[in-house]
Formats: sequence, C-alpha cells, structure tokens
Amino acid sequence: GEIGNIAVCLIFVAHSWTQDETCPLPVWHLHLFEDYCSLEVLNHAIVKLLQLRHFLLRVRPSIVRRDVARLRDAYRRSSPSSRSLARGGAA
Repeated sequence: GEIGNIAVCLIFVAHSWTQDETCPLPVWHLHLFEDYCSLEVLNHAIVKLLQLRHFLLRVRPSIVRRDVARLRDAYRRSSPSSRSLARGGAA
C-alpha cells in the first residue's frame, strides 16, 4: 500500500545517506516501483519527502532512545526461537 511505498522511499533516503556505495534510484525503481509509478514520479516523491523533513536526515536522540527501548522490550518479550532467528540461528 501507500504507507509501504513511503516507507521504502524513506529507506532509500537512509540507504543513500549512510552508505558509501549506494544502489541508485533507477535500480530501486526497476525492482520495487516499476509497476507503481514512473522514475520521474518516484524522484519527485523522494524530493517531496525530503522537503517535508526540511532536508534534515537525523532523529532527535530522545526519539532514538525511546525507539531502541521499545525494540529491546519487544525482543525480551519474544520467544527464544524467534530470538535465535534474529541472531541468525536456525529455526
């Protein structure tokens, strides 16, 4: 759905921001968005998302701490077998 596509666009932005060698937008478009929109529309959507964030590609430390705590709590509540999978173990 639409929220998933927006999430993938934000993942592309994060990937581009954090990696030295990136997979360019046309490749993302080919594999993930070709049936959804044109490359031009995808590029416009990426720019619009950046504008909405005022071109700030960081998160306040308090939000990071809150979200990391939530992930840790979810991990602690998970079953031992799912924790094994999260560490790369066999199912």
